[in-house]
Amino acid sequence: MELPSLLTNFSRDTFTWLAVTVLLGGAAAVATGRALAQAWLGRGRAIVYAAVLAAAAGFLSYALFEVSAIPMQDIASAALERNFPALASLLSVWAATFVILALFAAAGWRITRNRMMSAQYGFRDAPPALKTLAPEADLQA
Repeated sequence: MELPSLLTNFSRDTFTWLAVTVLLGGAAAVATGRALAQAWLGRGRAIVYAAVLAAAAGFLSYALFEVSAIPMQDIASAALERNFPALASLLSVWAATFVILALFAAAGWRITRNRMMSAQYGFRDAPPALKTLAPEADLQA
């Protein structure tokens, strides 16, 4: 069993993987995180969607540039042979893609949720000194 081409041919394959993962996948993950936040859904769903996006990014790498980021035949044969060290090294590229896209999705969710909360509850963004004065100011007026 040999290493995925992504790890052995650094110049073209790694650049392609980064471009597809960070540019295309990252934009899709941020949009996914934003959509989840706008629907008032939790962050947990972003993990599931990031896993699907990681598989889609691997497919796009192969379909557009013939870079096998997720070598399915090698993964299947390693799984059937129960060769777990080879399986772990083959899945490492997908795992790295998943982590990157999960971070992008979490960032999109957090930024959008903070904007929504500050628009809904403006006192959350007030400096600490004004937070203590705000209730008293309302009582005096």
